[in-house]
Amino acid sequence: IEQTARELMQSEDGLVLVADSGSLLGFIAAMAYPLPMSRSHRMGQELAWWIEPEARGGLAGMRLLRATEEWARGRGCTALTMTGMHNSDVALRLYPRMGFRLNELNFIKRL
Repeated sequence: IEQTARELMQSEDGLVLVADSGSLLGFIAAMAYPLPMSRSHRMGQELAWWIEPEARGGLAGMRLLRATEEWARGRGCTALTMTGMHNSDVALRLYPRMGFRLNELNFIKRL
């Protein structure tokens, strides 16, 4: 995790933001990249987003998300993708409230 964070912080297309108030409240990591099928468009992609349980429901998470949106716009991104687990009631309520819409389903198979 530390190596990935370091690489993101050193890349002009990487982002790591931390929220703290003397102790860690949460963080978000993202990257920007050209869309494979339409290289003239860029996408922002959240890689990890964590808010400490005692800080959830406060402003730390919303501030991180808004700052990530601004960063993505500044990188020329036309969209920002956020990931939420299918059983996360919080994600299913939060993302639409913030202007995100459900776009596709992903399936995974452990190998």
